[in-house]
Amino acid sequence: MARYILLGKFSLNGVKGVINSSADRASVAKKAVEAAGGKFVSYDFTRGIYDFVGIADGLNDATASALKGVVLSSGDFEQIDMLNTYDQSEFSITAKAIMTAGYTPPSES
Repeated sequence: MARYILLGKFSLNGVKGVINSSADRASVAKKAVEAAGGKFVSYDFTRGIYDFVGIADGLNDATASALKGVVLSSGDFEQIDMLNTYDQSEFSITAKAIMTAGYTPPSES
């Protein structure tokens, strides 16, 4: 199971909700992640092109996508981008296997 990072932007309605509510958004995010079967890591507001970042462990692609879909369906979010991480050693092992299997780039074919 991978770590998933959700980067999001609130819609105008979502911003109004955050401003007018005293709800702890991190607690809400934690409940959603745990309901999806994951382990909540963090939820923070950000400055820049995204309004928040949420991080969760122990999800798979289907559960992470379901979490994103439910959150987006509220209409309180303009955009949510989802990234998943993996260990560098997995990348290195797979890349070496591909290279030793005889892969040749187009320029050398």
